[in-house]
Amino acid sequence: MTRLAARAPLLDPAIPIYVFVTSTGLDFSAVAKAGGTDHTILADLARTGVLSEALQAVREQELASLPCDYPLPDAARAQGANLERVNLVHDGVPLRRVDGSRDCDGAKDGWYVDDPSAPQRALVCPSACAGLQRGETTIQLGCPAVRRRD
Repeated sequence: MTRLAARAPLLDPAIPIYVFVTSTGLDFSAVAKAGGTDHTILADLARTGVLSEALQAVREQELASLPCDYPLPDAARAQGANLERVNLVHDGVPLRRVDGSRDCDGAKDGWYVDDPSAPQRALVCPSACAGLQRGETTIQLGCPAVRRRD
């Protein structure tokens, strides 16, 4: 079962495998990890609302596994690098850079760097992260940064 689950994330498009268990004594975490999700999801079938809880657990797992954290290329991390010439681009469309996580509120296409004085990573705002499920996200250097307008 683990070998079969391990093949699902390699398909195009990838298919994550969510594993629901009905008892804490059942350990199928290896199957869940092989299938591209982090852990099993406990489903208490004796309670009402278990289906909506299961769907919420899948949504949370999906959001946790989205690619919303990108390492910056060496040229962007170099001391004195001009961050005003760095863009995060998804499917050819630049996302808008904000100054930091505190500016993400309402930024449906926002991103920021982890530390403006010594940047290492480009981080996508949570509200924009779900939009990156499909397609390609790249970091482009050289063009003026697309910034968020308030």
